[in-house]
Amino acid sequence: MAIISNIQKTNRSKIYEGSTKDVFQMHDDESTLQLFFKDDMIISGESLKISGKGVINNSISSYMMMQMDLIGLENHFIEKSNMREQVIQILDMLPVQVRVSNVAVDSYVTSYGVQEGYIFETPMIEFRVKNRASGNPVINQDQKIAFNWASLAEIREVKKLALRANDFLTGYFAGCGFRLIESYFEFGRVFNGEDFIFMLADEITPESCILWDMDSNDKFDIETIAKSNNPIALYQEVQKRLRVK
Repeated sequence: MAIISNIQKTNRSKIYEGSTKDVFQMHDDESTLQLFFKDDMIISGESLKISGKGVINNSISSYMMMQMDLIGLENHFIEKSNMREQVIQILDMLPVQVRVSNVAVDSYVTSYGVQEGYIFETPMIEFRVKNRASGNPVINQDQKIAFNWASLAEIREVKKLALRANDFLTGYFAGCGFRLIESYFEFGRVFNGEDFIFMLADEITPESCILWDMDSNDKFDIETIAKSNNPIALYQEVQKRLRVK
């Protein structure tokens, strides 16, 4: 197995190194990438390593992307290739994240004075530039259009997809004893032979969502993970409730 592993590693090149994931281009396939889930993360500018979280996140994200596919929500996931890696389709990624909030937390509390835990009548959507150094600033619709990042029709389509993903995850997590507080989604374009379509990308993990226990309101989010004396236990609890192996 070691020989096969070495062959795989020499048959690819790293094209992106992130705080939680690395992306590799395979030399023999220009249409797919390898996504490697790491044990590292950055919280409030500080690096943190949680042994085993990359394996769990790969399993959770692979499983949730397959569930999305079953309801017809197209995404970049192709297959889980090993414990830490998955094969994904190459997309022309939008340079923004879509934040969908069902309950008031974080900036809704600190910036707008909304009481934490206030349940919105309809999910709140905002777009944030993918720029960690600048704090992932909010960007409005006019700016996205002016920068030629997306047309008005594309913005509407991405919102529609984000709300659909949020609706599905809200119900799915509720069935596992979690309240979905908010999620961060990423999308990219791909040509399907007739037209360009948008696909859900990146990951669905405890790091892309904020979850609260349905009964106790115990928090399962990045800030709680960072403060925990046993952070891997929080990942394991989410994995167990989702029945992901």
